[in-house]
Amino acid sequence: MNKLIQKTWKLKSLKRKNADSDVRMSEKPYTSVFITTNLNLESGGGIVSLHEEKALETVTYVERVITDSDINCKLPKLPNTARAFLWDYLTANELKNYKVNIAFFNGSPFGITTRLLKPAKIIVDVPAHNAEISIEEFEKLGISYPFMHMKDPFLWSVYSQHIKNADVTLCPSRMSAKYITKKLSLKNKVIVIPHGCFLPEETNTEHPNFNITHVGTNSPDKGQIYLVQAWRQLRQRIELSGNLFMVGRGTSIWTSFGAFCFAHVPNIGKVYKKCSVYVQPSVTEGFGLPVLEAMAYARPVIVTKGAGASELVEDGKDGFVVPIRNAGAIKEKLQYFYDNPSEIERMGKNARKKAEKHSWKIIETKYQKLIQEVLNEHS
Repeated sequence: MNKLIQKTWKLKSLKRKNADSDVRMSEKPYTSVFITTNLNLESGGGIVSLHEEKALETVTYVERVITDSDINCKLPKLPNTARAFLWDYLTANELKNYKVNIAFFNGSPFGITTRLLKPAKIIVDVPAHNAEISIEEFEKLGISYPFMHMKDPFLWSVYSQHIKNADVTLCPSRMSAKYITKKLSLKNKVIVIPHGCFLPEETNTEHPNFNITHVGTNSPDKGQIYLVQAWRQLRQRIELSGNLFMVGRGTSIWTSFGAFCFAHVPNIGKVYKKCSVYVQPSVTEGFGLPVLEAMAYARPVIVTKGAGASELVEDGKDGFVVPIRNAGAIKEKLQYFYDNPSEIERMGKNARKKAEKHSWKIIETKYQKLIQEVLNEHS
């Protein structure tokens, strides 16, 4: 799917280069560029970027789309922090001759690039999580924190320039918006638009086994350790017919806890269909897209207060919201669903109704409205 998307973008770029500028400008009077580290269906950030770019293309003529596939081939093997800043430099070089009305960013630091593109209006998507809590969790588990630009004050001041340069900072949750506004003392406009989801026609509410699912790259701030601890506690207490499925890069370390782990699943829908309850145990996370995806499949969720997606969950109606770093609280809610299987179906139906209010079609419309408002301020 990723190769298909990349091929599509190459064809779009060719069409844009060959388009008659007078006709183009009469159809869409505003021009734009879209820059992101990921544009695919294989990651949460990539999925979000796809829909943001689609919204941008509806409102403006997109002169250029830059993704990781355009830049990574030019990057040597460097530590994460060095790669992040070099990404910005190379992106700025790619866009040095562009004069557009609006630039939309999602991903790496782009301080140089945002300054270069001014006076274009700048929208920056920032799914900010609490960096201090994240660092604390890494250190608590004895793991070296890999993102020095988030830890070192000077590097952070350079890294965050694109956010300060933005006319609008876009966040997926109120929690994320509050955190980044306070951390950077932002004076620009901060808008909250939650992420969206695809709505499958078939949700299949039958649950022959009690299957728990989590989707996400393994990382201390994702809180997977608290989920597997809860699962182990539950299995020690009762004999159950069910499984814990962990899907994402690096999750194989949890097999010793009795989890079935998969680095990648081609069709994630199959995972949600086998799921009874979805759990997002994040210590801190800007949103947590799989929460909404599971709800779209009519699955109740257990999500921590550390994940921005918890703002969409009504406790006891379509799932439960629990404290962070609390395996006991997760185990208690899993026990509740196991003892009350009818609640899985009831809350699952409510979860689907909630997801329907956050379909990608609805969220794209919100992106379009935001882009148009920013452009109206420009004129």
